[in-house]
Amino acid sequence: MSDPYWNHNVHHRRPVLETVPQGCRNALDAGCGDGLLAREPAGRTPAVTGVDRSAEASGAGGPAVNPTASWGEVGRTARAVLPGCRFRRLLLRRYLLVWDKP
Repeated sequence: MSDPYWNHNVHHRRPVLETVPQGCRNALDAGCGDGLLAREPAGRTPAVTGVDRSAEASGAGGPAVNPTASWGEVGRTARAVLPGCRFRRLLLRRYLLVWDKP
């Protein structure tokens, strides 16, 4: 029987965890929700930081409800701030952004 627990992080768990390379020293989970993905990479990296703005995102008009940036804007901003990052659009209004510090 499968685990009945589900949220957006559970849905995207596998592709996110597959991006954490062996030997990774630090990982950041932005928008970590209940911390599921912030806890799981702990076996691959000694330092994981999870941040979330759930208080703002849960209310009507919050960023999770009515995003103001398009996918293109998010990708362009990410590439400008983190040169060489990989931006991948996921289901359920989510995206996966991977950046390897040079």
